[in-house]
Amino acid sequence: RATGSAGAPEGPAVAAGPDGTAAPAAGLPVGSFALPFQEFRRDFLEELAGGVVLALAPHAAHLGPGHVEPLAGTGQSHARTRNTLVVVQLALSLALLSCAGLLTRSLIELQRVNTGFETENLMTMQFRLPPSKYDSPDKIWQMFDRTVKEIRTVPGVKSAALVRAFPMTGNGEVLPITIEGRPAAKPGDAPTSLINPVTTDYFATMGIPRLAGRDVAESDNAQSVPVIIVNKTLAATMWPNESALGKRIQFAGDDRWWTIVGVVGDSKHFALNERQLLQAYIPHAQRPQIFTTVALRSTGDPLLLTRAVRDAVW
Repeated sequence: RATGSAGAPEGPAVAAGPDGTAAPAAGLPVGSFALPFQEFRRDFLEELAGGVVLALAPHAAHLGPGHVEPLAGTGQSHARTRNTLVVVQLALSLALLSCAGLLTRSLIELQRVNTGFETENLMTMQFRLPPSKYDSPDKIWQMFDRTVKEIRTVPGVKSAALVRAFPMTGNGEVLPITIEGRPAAKPGDAPTSLINPVTTDYFATMGIPRLAGRDVAESDNAQSVPVIIVNKTLAATMWPNESALGKRIQFAGDDRWWTIVGVVGDSKHFALNERQLLQAYIPHAQRPQIFTTVALRSTGDPLLLTRAVRDAVW
């Protein structure tokens, strides 16, 4: 196990997001998401216009072209000014109320978005290994393997796994892919897929259903045949009328052919309103890199496990 404090030269730097602290993923996952701005702007302008009309309606009789104000002194002029300000204030109040209603509706809709994974009692913790110490894939994987096994022994941990890019953190590697037996696509025309290294128990920990085939296994290591698990959208897109199991794909930056051994459900990764990505998961042991994320599900409040989990990483 690596020793030292977070960020020290001899130990892994531990963080969860930009603030460098462990954070639970409760309710909606913490991370970057995009509101449907065009729809929000259109609805806001409609509500604003409606609010102004409602505010001005009681005074319409006094604003028509046929209405002539009698000449009066400064008292009547001040009264008209005061009435105008009241109308404007009422219109702005209605507009603000409408805006608050639209924001509330947007948040409710976001809560209803199916992320494809479960967030209850889920905690994540990112850490990066110092490359000066972990200078080979074997050393990186040995550290990762020991770490996740120790985390699983922490009392209160229901399940745990490692994943390079946790959803909604902004991390992720999207690469062009090639399907074995098909003509190579022109540069820029090749389909792309998110490529995400994971350990055993990742899908169980996240609550992502397995639809066909198998999960990542302990036997999937650097010496074994490269294997890959794809999401439902990738399988249906590339092999709409047949099973994806047994097919092989290649992705940019790696000249190996990866055999598909499983199909899992879709999940959101970069944004809650994103168009569903093609996603592929490979065994962490077959492509270890110095950065990873702990994903664990606890039996109770995950924040109570923060210190114990950090100790396991260190």
